[in-house]
Amino acid sequence: MWQGFQFSKRVERLASSPIHDAAAKSKVLRSTGKDIINLAVAVPEFTYTADLERKTHEAMQQATMNFGAVEGEPDAINAVIQKFERENGLKYAADQVIICNGGKEVLSDAVQVLVDEGDEVILFAPFWPSYLQFILREGGKPVIITPTAPDFRITPEQLEKAITPRTKWFIFNNPQNPCGVVYKSQEIAAFAAVIAKHKHVAVMADECFELFSYQPYKLASFASFPRMMDRTFTVNGIGKSYGKPGLRIGYGAGPKLLIDKMKVLQSSGPTHANTPGQAAAAVMLSEVGQAHVPELCAALKINRDYMISAINSIPGFQCHIPESGYFAFPNVTNVLPSTELQIYFLEQGVMCLDGKHCGLEGHLRFAYTQPLPVLEQAIMRMKQAVAALKN
Repeated sequence: MWQGFQFSKRVERLASSPIHDAAAKSKVLRSTGKDIINLAVAVPEFTYTADLERKTHEAMQQATMNFGAVEGEPDAINAVIQKFERENGLKYAADQVIICNGGKEVLSDAVQVLVDEGDEVILFAPFWPSYLQFILREGGKPVIITPTAPDFRITPEQLEKAITPRTKWFIFNNPQNPCGVVYKSQEIAAFAAVIAKHKHVAVMADECFELFSYQPYKLASFASFPRMMDRTFTVNGIGKSYGKPGLRIGYGAGPKLLIDKMKVLQSSGPTHANTPGQAAAAVMLSEVGQAHVPELCAALKINRDYMISAINSIPGFQCHIPESGYFAFPNVTNVLPSTELQIYFLEQGVMCLDGKHCGLEGHLRFAYTQPLPVLEQAIMRMKQAVAALKN
């Protein structure tokens, strides 16, 4: 009977997440006996002290099972406020913070409350695929800035050129997924100077990868630059920073009026983020902080250095060295179109993400959070697969 129904324009504009599609397909293939190395999805692993694990579980068990506050539980909000001040130099009041079911919902809701049909949102390519879907869902127009530099950096001049009277959001993902760019303070200051000239443009600063930087300098938050505090909505979460994506806790802070609108939206949908997850997040943000960062980055850097070197040894692959994150994003145009190569590698037992979903066709995204022996096996399969193409 459903064939006769006309579904909403909003849902018809959407495509399902290619990342979650890849994860689901990997599970199906494995269930049929196919040996699949999944490098499309990444979850870094953390080892916490037994005492901290105990405190986290106790907090979750004690969390109320009744309805919570729409914007978030007081303990979780207070932990977020302290985190932003302690680690980012940003001071927020409680009514400037919202906690949602994952960083994805925080970002999605922020787009939803500001973007109408025909409004424009600026993205730097390559980008996290879900940004595009958030914009298209609202009937908005993504304005994608494609890098010309081999290290994927965008210039302030490119940003200036992309702004029009219809621009609503500039989404600034730093550190950047999937290419690993980390913009330095002087670069961010130049972007902020551009935004300062256009009073109608708001900034969504996605800093979910802030802990995953291999650079010696500290990440600077966009909101910390002159005249940007009242223009910027800063987003983060515990999924990546603390390796707990299943708890689905993300948070954002910004101007009170924006937060008020997001609260109205949340109250009309999920009502509030799950309370046990918020209780766990409060413990992590308050008692873990960033103490685990040096060990985490040291381990990931070993994987990064191996993966980039190994990928560049595959004939036709060209991969820059990412400054952050846990993805390699090589150019593969000298081998096959990225869509064809992604399918071909899957047939050989290696799953990755086609760069076209990130706004840069001709690239592939490989996660390198798996143990080194697994990465070595994946590289061997890809080398053999590429060699077979030339025979």
